[in-house]
Amino acid sequence: AESGDVVAIYVGSELRGKRPVIINEGVAWLSAQVNAKGGNETVSFKVYDASTGVTHENSTTSAVITIGGAVGSGANPLMIEMTGAVVDTTAPVITVTSGNDTVEQGATWTDAGAAADGSETVTVSGTVDTSVVGTYTITYSATDASNNEGAATRTVTVVDTTAPVITVTSGTDTVEQGATWTDAGASADTGEEVAASGTVDTSAAGTYTITYSATDASNNEGAATRTVTVLRVAQTFVITVNSASSGNGNRYFVNGVEAPALQLEPGETYVFDLSDASTGNHPLAFNPEDIGWTLDIRSVGTRLLVTVPENASGMGEYYCTAHAGMGNLIAFKGLESFGDVVVYPNNSTTLIGQLTIEGQVAEIGDVVAIYVGSELRGKRPVIINEGVAWVSALVNAKGGPETISFKVYDASTGVTHENSTTSAVITPGGAVGSFASPLMIEMKDPNGGGGDPNGGDGGNNDGNLVFEPNADFSGMDLSGMNLSGKDLYNANFTGANLSQADLTGANFENANFTNANLDAANFTGARLVGTRFFTANLSNAKLIGVNIENAIFSGAILSGVNSGSISGAPLNLPNGWIIENGELDESGDGGGDPNGGGGDPNNGGGNNQEILYSQTFEAGDGSFIQSTEGTNPVDATYNSDRNTWQFPGNDAGPSTNYLTSPEITITQNCDIEILLNHRYSI
Repeated sequence: AESGDVVAIYVGSELRGKRPVIINEGVAWLSAQVNAKGGNETVSFKVYDASTGVTHENSTTSAVITIGGAVGSGANPLMIEMTGAVVDTTAPVITVTSGNDTVEQGATWTDAGAAADGSETVTVSGTVDTSVVGTYTITYSATDASNNEGAATRTVTVVDTTAPVITVTSGTDTVEQGATWTDAGASADTGEEVAASGTVDTSAAGTYTITYSATDASNNEGAATRTVTVLRVAQTFVITVNSASSGNGNRYFVNGVEAPALQLEPGETYVFDLSDASTGNHPLAFNPEDIGWTLDIRSVGTRLLVTVPENASGMGEYYCTAHAGMGNLIAFKGLESFGDVVVYPNNSTTLIGQLTIEGQVAEIGDVVAIYVGSELRGKRPVIINEGVAWVSALVNAKGGPETISFKVYDASTGVTHENSTTSAVITPGGAVGSFASPLMIEMKDPNGGGGDPNGGDGGNNDGNLVFEPNADFSGMDLSGMNLSGKDLYNANFTGANLSQADLTGANFENANFTNANLDAANFTGARLVGTRFFTANLSNAKLIGVNIENAIFSGAILSGVNSGSISGAPLNLPNGWIIENGELDESGDGGGDPNGGGGDPNNGGGNNQEILYSQTFEAGDGSFIQSTEGTNPVDATYNSDRNTWQFPGNDAGPSTNYLTSPEITITQNCDIEILLNHRYSI
């Protein structure tokens, strides 16, 4: 044996002694104390070979020990011979630490590493290129003291699962029926070729979808869509700007007519052509008075495509945003009361005709209703082209030959014309008239010959008039009549003459007085809730003690009106008019005390005060912004029981609370009064 070798002495499996050998003159001596348990015990030997690291366990040598005894001596030593060695052939076991070994192309991969069971140092070989899709192997290895080597591997997969991102190029995707649509295309973010599918038929109104797709090298497919809307145009209005016939400023001319009132039908699209150079400094805008819906307005070049929603109703206006007085009123859904068209599951008859009223060409906004007996089978607004009023309508056919008749709503007067000598026969899928040979539709006086409404002269205004709810008195002469106390709910007085009529205490809720002449009419104590006075003449009328909740006075003439004790809030009043202390007052009319000085306060006197803005500070109304600053700020809170804002103090330090209003625009030179209801409660 050699220096460093160690001898271990066992009794069975118990280690009773161990000593390194002593080399003397080429002999390896062992001098050791062996622990004896008692009695005779047989010892065996193991030897650790320091030069190889091997432990030798095979030996033919044994001996018997006793307590206090001796085995061998310097003169006669025990000869210990080892005949074999225990060889370490077990390699280190390497455990690969769990990690994220599937990584997206272009992302970062982090090696989670590995460990050997004998704590040997682990060496790593192999690389992962995340820029290239593929499978990569990382090898871990470790070598122990017996030169045994262990190894393990990790498989890393670089994948591409990201589809190409397709960007749809902005284009003109709302077009008129019959126009040309050009696909602006699309592109993929990683340069793949983009394929387009789907078609757009501009001859048919509707919504079309174009789908763009692209596939990358890893077979990932990306897609995007474009929506193209083809709008059926009910009518095109060519807008120009010329001097007003009155000589005061400019006005819009629509298809050559100076600022006409327009009628736009629900669900229809209209084109306002602004290509004429005269419109350049006169921006066109629209203002529906009903806040329950909005117009869909799309700009395509120099053309505005205006779509009226299905729920549109009431009145509005078209106007110039830069100059006042250039436009006129718009009737949405018109004021016609023809109702809904009766539809049959057959091919409709196509009707092409031209319309005159009392020998005059019909105008923009006029509506033609087509009947079979009492059934409404079709209705369309007229189309004005080169001074001719055209009718192009589909008429629902029930089956077999049917005779049609006509009614026409005159938008300029609000009168419905029902007298006509024109008729025609329709059949399913048939045609009446053509552009080369149109059906000539002639409408006569709506009253069929006039007459005294109080007498019996003939026409519609005979002595048999029945004054009841929903009655139709449109266009009639009712001047000077006594209708006091009548229930005329929802009655139609469009275009009627009620000058100097006695209307005291009558119920006109939801009645329609559009374009009516109400000069000097007496409405004292009447119920005018929801009543419509579009462009009506109320000069010198008496409105004492009336309820005008939700009434509409757009375009009405109120000069000389005698009012007082008015209740209810109207939806609107003519420009410049307000309600002050229960009276109709024309603001800016010269000032003066409405309660003194004699005369009518609305004719040159009038109270000039107008409420430009009012706010109740209610919580959650979105108008005022609450903010706080200071050493120890405490936010203001709203007390819904008291309907007040509370600004709490705090002893810990001063703070300041603010309620900031939105910007208030004042449109005229005037004094401004601000009223605050303010109190302390400590």
